[in-house]
Amino acid sequence: WDLPALVAKLPISETKKDKEHRLQLFAAADSSGNGLLTVSEVQLGLSTLLGKNAVRAFNAAIISAFRASKDADGNTAGSAADRVSREEFHTLLVNLRRYLELLVCFHQVDVSDDSHISLAEFQHALPLIKTWGVHMVDPVREFDAMDAAGGRNGKVLFNEFAGWALRKNLDVWHGQTEIKLQGGRAVPKLPSIGNTELTAKHAMLGQTVST
Repeated sequence: WDLPALVAKLPISETKKDKEHRLQLFAAADSSGNGLLTVSEVQLGLSTLLGKNAVRAFNAAIISAFRASKDADGNTAGSAADRVSREEFHTLLVNLRRYLELLVCFHQVDVSDDSHISLAEFQHALPLIKTWGVHMVDPVREFDAMDAAGGRNGKVLFNEFAGWALRKNLDVWHGQTEIKLQGGRAVPKLPSIGNTELTAKHAMLGQTVST
């Protein structure tokens, strides 16, 4: 997958163009017209933005972003507790971009493509992980810390990897100030530092979403 092209499609900036795009995207996804989006409505809306194949491939990232964003406005009463409001939709898209980046990293480490990372895969990927700005003194201990969230079964799922990566400020664009796209265009990168709120939210959810 072309990650730069995918993240460039997400209207997350504060420009007038992106604000209008977010409103249009939300309205198109709000099939019930109640001003609240279910996870299925979000998935459907994103399929028009990213494509159906991308939504299927990155569903774990979408669900993680939805769960981390659905009560960002503090309204947890009634149906709003399990839905994303118009005000929360921007937060969802920002979180989705971060989870998309982490899911791509996860798949690069999971070379066996079995939806989990083994210790051997993690150790093999150490040079790659270092390019993402994460330096480890004791990789085995770091793996055990990830695996602890899943009961120490020797298999690290995406949600466990994402929680660890957020705590470590893992940055797939480490050392870059912008993301280069095909054709020479560039978009600003998101800072990996300062993910305190998302990191805390992810840990609090105790997510069980896998790929």
